[in-house]
Amino acid sequence: MLSWVLGDEPADIRFNLSRHLQGSAFDCDIVIIDAPPRMSTAMVQALVASTHVLIPSQLNRVSGEATVYFARVLKSVLTSNLNPQLQFLGVVPNMVAESTGFRAIEIAEMNQLDTEIRKLFPGVDAVWREAPIYDRVALNRPKLVTSPGADQGTRDALAALTRLADTIRVRVGLEAR
Repeated sequence: MLSWVLGDEPADIRFNLSRHLQGSAFDCDIVIIDAPPRMSTAMVQALVASTHVLIPSQLNRVSGEATVYFARVLKSVLTSNLNPQLQFLGVVPNMVAESTGFRAIEIAEMNQLDTEIRKLFPGVDAVWREAPIYDRVALNRPKLVTSPGADQGTRDALAALTRLADTIRVRVGLEAR
């Protein structure tokens, strides 16, 4: 799979999403692509179409190990010719309890992730503590379509993703529109 991912054939399916997002009908400053956390066609297309990568991760040992593994794979992709402009931004905590904030075990996992990720990507602010995705947003999986009568889950999800997009905008140096 990694050999296919790192191949150098610009007309293949790895570039479909990139071609679509660069089309004249698409005009956005930030597009958040939520791809599955495995090296699949969808993930490869997301990596090729992106300018930056942010890894969401639950703050537990199993998710942390998977995050570090994916960061290693990402490092391989970044050193290939697949998408030379791609930049790694860091890890955003996911499914954090809003009512209690970060628990001691989550803080320990953030510290471990920070150490491991910085080995792979020196100078990167590895774990974004200021823009976590809260559990009630992640667990509810609400529609992100707002209307005056939108339910609380939809409004919470929109607020969380807006906070994340604002943090991304600042970190990549985009001006607010």
